[in-house]
Amino acid sequence: ISPLADRLGFRTGVTIPLIGRWFIAIFTGKICHTDIRQAPSHPQETLAGWVFHYLIGGGVVALLALPLIGDTIPTDAVTWIGFGLITSVLPWLILMPAFGWGLFGHRGPEGARPLIASPLNHLGYGLGIWLALMAQSAL
Repeated sequence: ISPLADRLGFRTGVTIPLIGRWFIAIFTGKICHTDIRQAPSHPQETLAGWVFHYLIGGGVVALLALPLIGDTIPTDAVTWIGFGLITSVLPWLILMPAFGWGLFGHRGPEGARPLIASPLNHLGYGLGIWLALMAQSAL
């Protein structure tokens, strides 16, 4: 999902269509898969993947980060980049096991390096939150 991780040759194996496939399958009661790549595809899985990905991203900030920090929102980059890195726990402990790839994605697609790729992907997430806060404060 991240251009930085991809350019450096680190991939999780997770794609937006696979996220959408998983999200759609949840509504049929199927949360855990043997291997999500073998599950039937759906015509709207890419759209569903993007919607789910951004709902989770926005929801994590709104529901977890902001109440934890209290009334004063930190504006330093280190806090938000660190927060982004910490969110790597979600794919490692929830998404990849549900895909059938085990904890930390250790049984993921050949060539996948989720222990490196996931933090690189989420580094951009934290940076994006910080940049959004900077843009908002400039208004």
